[in-house]
Amino acid sequence: KWALTPGQGLNERRCISRDVLGLYGCIVTYAVYTCTSTDTDPLRHDMVMQALARCCAEHHMLAAAIVDFEMEAPQFANPQRMDLKDHVRMLQSTESRDHGGDDFCGFLEAIHNDSLYENGVVRQPWRLYIQPFSTVSPSSVKRFGVAFACSHALADGASAIMFHTSFLKALRHTGDQGLDAKPLWDPIPALNVPPPLERAASLSISWLFFLKAVSSSILPRTVAQALGASSAGTGNIWTGSPQRPGRPSLPQLLRTTLCVRQICGVVVGEALAACRKRKVRLTGLLTVLTCRALCAALRLRGQQYSRFAVETALDLRRCVPQAQNRMGNIVSAVNDTIAVSSSRTITQEEWTQAQHLTARLSEASSTLADQPVALLKYLSNIRDWVVERASKPSDLSFGISNVGAFDGGNDGSSADMPSWTVDDMVFSQSADGTGPPFNLNVASTKGGSLNLVATWWPGMLGVKGESEFMDAVLDSLEVQMRELS
Repeated sequence: KWALTPGQGLNERRCISRDVLGLYGCIVTYAVYTCTSTDTDPLRHDMVMQALARCCAEHHMLAAAIVDFEMEAPQFANPQRMDLKDHVRMLQSTESRDHGGDDFCGFLEAIHNDSLYENGVVRQPWRLYIQPFSTVSPSSVKRFGVAFACSHALADGASAIMFHTSFLKALRHTGDQGLDAKPLWDPIPALNVPPPLERAASLSISWLFFLKAVSSSILPRTVAQALGASSAGTGNIWTGSPQRPGRPSLPQLLRTTLCVRQICGVVVGEALAACRKRKVRLTGLLTVLTCRALCAALRLRGQQYSRFAVETALDLRRCVPQAQNRMGNIVSAVNDTIAVSSSRTITQEEWTQAQHLTARLSEASSTLADQPVALLKYLSNIRDWVVERASKPSDLSFGISNVGAFDGGNDGSSADMPSWTVDDMVFSQSADGTGPPFNLNVASTKGGSLNLVATWWPGMLGVKGESEFMDAVLDSLEVQMRELS
């Protein structure tokens, strides 16, 4: 039996439709947990169940199942009982993974291509993968790879980071939190999930913003550009393949391919210092450097592009008090067009564009006016709109999402208690059958390495040898970061 619960809004419906049509898999946050303990197995199955129970008690969205998910108006529902073991995959031990290696890329790809919707079974669409590392010295130090995969309908990037914050806290206090280690978890009678964004806040739309959005979707591109409504502007914009690959046949899930790069903390620190001198945030810098990298990689393939349309994910929690520190889908986006040169190093004009984007992101995250997510209320049928989007070529070059730096340092545990830390954080999202050619996903740990994951739908980039092409883009991005030092 299921008790319907509020919380499902227009953006959640968009994400659910995209999921069940096989056009999107999940968002993934992967963290390396380190435990100093004399316990030979500090992350046993019972401890995982206990920690997960605490996470569910703190974040009720983890207990929210999706019912009627194949309909136009799906609902969140509260189960009578949730079996936590259905959501956990305990994997065989492996050697510590190189983030740039084929082994780790294959591991992440497998998670993205493992559907959270199993043969129509009504279940909360999230999953936890835990894998111990076998090569650790000294013996009192144990390390684990922990990947949290979740439907974007339940959670955004910030929510996925919240999960690891809660899971880390729970591991540090297993045994003293009043929760048993049984896999069956009984939710509270009424789930306290954040209200839908359109109900929690006043999302105002100006006439100019509305008219631009409408004209860009129904008018020919040349007319929309003349009105200033096209995200692509008036220049020659790279948007990947001129048509999307064929949609997968249900229940098949659209496949995700990815590339990963890890940039060491020293390089990141020097890049941040260069940003601070110019009042630029890291996301603004990475956006410009990615455009430069794309320009160079395309030029080597005989394609001349210098302008790129970029969509940046935006967390609106600052404007929605009810959503502070709560899991949910509280996001919008900012679109901008970046023009770059073919110079070997970043120019002053490109730094200026990074400053402009930084200012735009700061302004947009501080207001509820003219947010693109608010336009969903003008759609008569969200599912049909998702299908239509999946059949049209993209008008974007790429999307970027930065979940920030995770602080998982030592908690000062006493010598006789296990000490848990998070030493590395990776953020990734599945290829989006309705979105840009690829997404660049960014995460780091405080004072540590920066991890970049590029994800795409095979055939969407419109070049031969897509993996080699994306390798070249990320290689160039890393070189540019190093040259800032």
